[in-house]
Amino acid sequence: MFESSDWDALFPIYNHIWEGDDKLMQEASAHVGMCFTWAMGYLEYTEYFKTRLPEDSKDKPLFTALLHAHKGQFSEATDYIRLAREEMQSTLISHISEPYSRGYQQVFRCQMLTELEEVIAFRTTASDERKAVIAKTWKQRFNCIKRDVGMWLKLMRLHSIAIRPIHDIDTWIKFINTSRSAGQLTVARNAIFQLLQDEASYYHEVLTGDPNEVTPLVLSQAKNYAYLKSLALEQQEQNAPSITPVSFGASIMATNLSTSAAWENRLYRFDKSGNSDALNGVSLDNAICLTAQPALVYMYVKFKWSMKEYRDAFEMMELFVKTYSERIKFDKDNPSNYANGPEAIRFSNSSEESKTVYYLSRLYCKKAEWLIKIQQDAAHLAQKAREKAKWRSSSAACLNHVAYKSTSPRRRSRRPTSAKTSTGFAHRKAQATTSASSSFSGSSSDDQGNSDIEFLYQQQGSHIGESILESYRAATILDSKWYKAWHSLALQHYFESKKYEKSAGVTSDIIEKYVVPAIHGFSRAIQLFKEDTTLQDTLRLLTVWFNYSQHESVVQAVSEGIKFTPLQTWLQVIPQILARIHIKSEGTSRLIKQLLAELGKFHPHAILFSLYVAQRSDNLDRSNAAGEVLEDLYILYPKLVNETGVVSQDLIRMSMLPCEMWHEALADLQACLFYEKNPEEVIKTLRILHSQLRAAQTLPELRFVHRFGRDLAAAEVYLEKYIASAPFFRDGSLLNSAWNLCYEPVFRRNKEDNFKGQRVALKSETLSLEECTLTLMRCSSMSLAVPGTYEPASEIVLIDSFHRTAAICKTKKRPRRIRIKGSDGHDYRFILKGNEDMRQDERAMQLFGLIKLLLSRDAESARRSLSIEQFPVIPLSSSCGLAGFYPNCENLHDIICDYRVTNDIAQYYEVAMAESYSKDWEYLSFSEKYELYKLIWNQTSGDDLKCALWYKAPSAEEWLMRRTNYTRSTAVMSMTGYILGLGDRHMANMMMHERTGKIVHIDFGDCFEIAAHREQFPENIPFRLTRMITNAMELGTIEGTFKFSANHTMRVLRANQESLMAVLEAFVFDPLVSWYFIQEPSVYSEPEVATTSHRRTNSSTASSTTPIGTPPGYYPRRGQGYPPNANMEDIMCGSRPDETNRLKSRIKDEGADDGSWQFGNPKASRIVSRIHDKLVGADFGPHRHLDVAEQVEKLIEQATARENLVGLFVGWMPLW
Repeated sequence: MFESSDWDALFPIYNHIWEGDDKLMQEASAHVGMCFTWAMGYLEYTEYFKTRLPEDSKDKPLFTALLHAHKGQFSEATDYIRLAREEMQSTLISHISEPYSRGYQQVFRCQMLTELEEVIAFRTTASDERKAVIAKTWKQRFNCIKRDVGMWLKLMRLHSIAIRPIHDIDTWIKFINTSRSAGQLTVARNAIFQLLQDEASYYHEVLTGDPNEVTPLVLSQAKNYAYLKSLALEQQEQNAPSITPVSFGASIMATNLSTSAAWENRLYRFDKSGNSDALNGVSLDNAICLTAQPALVYMYVKFKWSMKEYRDAFEMMELFVKTYSERIKFDKDNPSNYANGPEAIRFSNSSEESKTVYYLSRLYCKKAEWLIKIQQDAAHLAQKAREKAKWRSSSAACLNHVAYKSTSPRRRSRRPTSAKTSTGFAHRKAQATTSASSSFSGSSSDDQGNSDIEFLYQQQGSHIGESILESYRAATILDSKWYKAWHSLALQHYFESKKYEKSAGVTSDIIEKYVVPAIHGFSRAIQLFKEDTTLQDTLRLLTVWFNYSQHESVVQAVSEGIKFTPLQTWLQVIPQILARIHIKSEGTSRLIKQLLAELGKFHPHAILFSLYVAQRSDNLDRSNAAGEVLEDLYILYPKLVNETGVVSQDLIRMSMLPCEMWHEALADLQACLFYEKNPEEVIKTLRILHSQLRAAQTLPELRFVHRFGRDLAAAEVYLEKYIASAPFFRDGSLLNSAWNLCYEPVFRRNKEDNFKGQRVALKSETLSLEECTLTLMRCSSMSLAVPGTYEPASEIVLIDSFHRTAAICKTKKRPRRIRIKGSDGHDYRFILKGNEDMRQDERAMQLFGLIKLLLSRDAESARRSLSIEQFPVIPLSSSCGLAGFYPNCENLHDIICDYRVTNDIAQYYEVAMAESYSKDWEYLSFSEKYELYKLIWNQTSGDDLKCALWYKAPSAEEWLMRRTNYTRSTAVMSMTGYILGLGDRHMANMMMHERTGKIVHIDFGDCFEIAAHREQFPENIPFRLTRMITNAMELGTIEGTFKFSANHTMRVLRANQESLMAVLEAFVFDPLVSWYFIQEPSVYSEPEVATTSHRRTNSSTASSTTPIGTPPGYYPRRGQGYPPNANMEDIMCGSRPDETNRLKSRIKDEGADDGSWQFGNPKASRIVSRIHDKLVGADFGPHRHLDVAEQVEKLIEQATARENLVGLFVGWMPLW
């Protein structure tokens, strides 16, 4: 109760304690009593509790100093401050070796002592300049300390000794808003009461004091306040309507308001804790009408809305909007008249009236936000009402059916007691109906809030959409430099235009009415935004632009916006711009090329790698368009452009050696040739491979030619004969001969080399640059920046040299670890990945960057240091790229295996147990596998990760810190991954930072729940939360830190759904990244290679059971079994049993035209709708919107349900 500031409940408890004789209880509770009475300003009680503190209490000197300072006894206060510091010395010394978070409370106490000395200096100095410096310092410190309501309240009560609240109104309002946002409505209510009480006391002092000591404006405000206060008391006694808000220095306005204002009938009296006459009986609703501060009005209406008094808040807000608009002569129906009129200039020069204009714009914006909520909630209530009626009708039909059966003669004759039984059932059914009805209604506060929403929706009528736009437009006129108003106005125009996409279509009138204003609004918002990123607005602008690129007015609006937008803004969306570089609209294509050329002119290091990716595209239009931009940049930076091309080309060559490239290609092409019957795709790929083989230069390439060149040359002869024949009369036997006589032996021998480790280049764990690429070996002192390090405002770090060797990771795809030495002397580590499209990982990092920013802005998540770890991703081609190597990280799979090896435990002990029970355990029926998994789970502890973390920590303090970071980062990535639909979360894709314990995820190839819709082994879980993950969280497992962090993360994501949707929609509709996501299943469906009975057959009989036409040596892919000589580590480190990677590589640039990614695609629309449902809590049913806690609880239930884990692929390691 103390932490939640529930003073009303604390007072009777303390009365009971202190009226009794339990001295020990009184001493134990004296500290809390002293704190909350000090916070509330009841100093006589504070002094009383201080006397009951134990003599050895460390709080006694501090509070004694506070009381002496409040009484003006500054010398005594200084002595006790010195004594408090001396007693804190030993405590501070003991916290030196601990983390900052553990000693934060002691540091805060030191800050209080320092600020108490500053309070004394403020009270004793006669210099106004010195007082201003102290006040400014206090405000700056508020921005640096944690947004903890309790800490802020203590400091504000401390500052109030020197500065009364009404003179520090900005800080108090900030505190009230923080308390309200944190759900501490009681604290906010009490702070409002104290602020208004101090305002009343101040005006009383002004009227009773010397009028020459205050300004005429303050004196006029005090007189108006006194008059309106007496009028309010008189009206309140008569239960009359509330008074009109005060007007600065103007005559008292009429008080006979319309009876439509309903909020005067529910006066909220803050007369708690024996302070019934604090405001002389004036209700808080009436007291706010007396204030001369628009800031207080704006704060109070938001507080009323948070209390779910929607109707009161809305009508009160409209009252003040009308009053303030009349005061400054603003007509919302003709806002341009105000913007161009003399009133705008006159009010901008008046400090008091400028405040009115400022807060009037905020009130208009808040009105629009509330109208949107009213519109959305009314739709939800209507849907719930329809569901309720449907449920009642079905219940009534069921009851009628039961009643009919109970009165049947045959039923009565055979079972005389059936009528009684039926009556009992009917009674229970009626009870169930009543119970369900009450569950729909909710609590009384929810009922009142729902009725308010319904009333306001009916009051606004069918023109609520236009009212929203009108309010946002008024806010932009009143404050033309306010980012939020322009952003909201543009976003609302964008949403209005989307309504027509789904119905009649977008006409030229709609373009002019909604689309063009949306572009102007987003452009203006980008210009005004002062934070680190404008990603969401820029992506929205690009979405609108590319969706309507065929309209000349849209292109013209974008062109005008680009002229006034900082060029640096476009750096963060280069991937999205380059994805449409080949768009068919001539005007848009020309504008994109101009923008890219301008970016390359001033920021070449940020764009060159991406341009080369586009230039290497299979799409001719895309390649030519990128080539034109590169030619323009070559004129300006010839050396830099050449170096970028050479480095990227050699890195691509190094990413996959010929033996790896041919092995992967032939493995894919055999299925394409024999099952998909697609010889054109086979020919296209093989011709590229043969052309690369003829250009062999490096030692690994020459070795491959020496070993397989003769067979491949013979195969090329068959291939050319097949191509040379007429298209409709081609002899398929030529391709079969090429495969059976040439390609298949090469594939088989190359695969044997792979399994036996006989490939010369991969026999060791490193690659030599001297053998793979002499060009990179000779590079030194380059003009090219280290990839991923370019920042416009920072010094450029250039490439000095490449390390001589590259380590090979022991995973299935064998990525390389390379090191680049920068001009600053530091080594930059990267993972070089081949046969993988890194453009999707690049987009995922964009999303993570935005979420990281949103979490840092939220008070609760920032207090818990919730964040997402990022790393740079640099695509080099459509099938190769660099990923910044996160230092000091190890994947969870290796951590667990290392721990087991150290403790003489089999690395895959659970798998060995399963095989001991059944050799074909992977293909058991669901019920059989469930019982087997259950047996293994019961016989093994799953504490390996937990023990590994304990043994790796150098101290208990370090272990506790790592465990906390591990739990929090797991929660953040679980919620983020669920929104993104991220799959393939096996242990090798989850890294742990060795020093901090934070979880870092890698490999974002499976997004938008693609893994959940696989035909085989679908991942029917929202995120990984297996027993090893939860056991490592120690005491509370998923309860406690994990669930709290997950709730806060989901709350932030849902509160910023529009920003996230901007990034995710751009992700979904990106023609180069998500093309295979938005295809219907028929486009990329795979034929079944073997039936269930075939899969159960071992490898020795595979030839007799596989389908006719299967090439010799062909083994089914993962998920259909695996070859007997397969590496178990490769199987246990992967979870993709389908052909997703192969299909992605084959269709990566197909269909990337103007229309493929438009909103008309039904699969894309379903993906976007699914993401939206997750962000509003409708993911478990469209007719029920879950709150954050309910949603997180259901997700955890899904992630930990054993029946869901049983159906996963063995390589995902559900047993871990």
